[in-house]
Amino acid sequence: MIGSGELEHMTRILATGDIHALDQLHVKRFHPRADLSRLLPRDPRTEENVRVNLVVTAERQFQLWKNGQPLGNVSIDTIDIVIAIWREMQDRHLDDDAEPIVGVPKWSSETAVRNLKKARTDPHEMRRRGEFFKW
Repeated sequence: MIGSGELEHMTRILATGDIHALDQLHVKRFHPRADLSRLLPRDPRTEENVRVNLVVTAERQFQLWKNGQPLGNVSIDTIDIVIAIWREMQDRHLDDDAEPIVGVPKWSSETAVRNLKKARTDPHEMRRRGEFFKW
């Protein structure tokens, strides 16, 4: 993630507290954000009837799809981070002590969540096998 000159650039950003420069570096170098910003210039949550999926293809490529069509390849970091956040949100949404996630209906039961967790797939394993899979 850190290349030649980037460590000095990051040090300068931290020393000056330049949040805008930090944001720009993050957009450029943090793989999940760079991939998603490049492939989804517009937030899909602002569009109607849009379905976005992460996919591993039979050719062992990780891709981002929108409404059933591939938008482009993404890094394994993007897959790992997005799936980890999604799983964390599943747990949070079930937690009675946490605030409900706005716009998401409550789970029908804890059994539904348990079954969903049991059905989890490992993107690395799916890629190794060369099996098409959509999350």
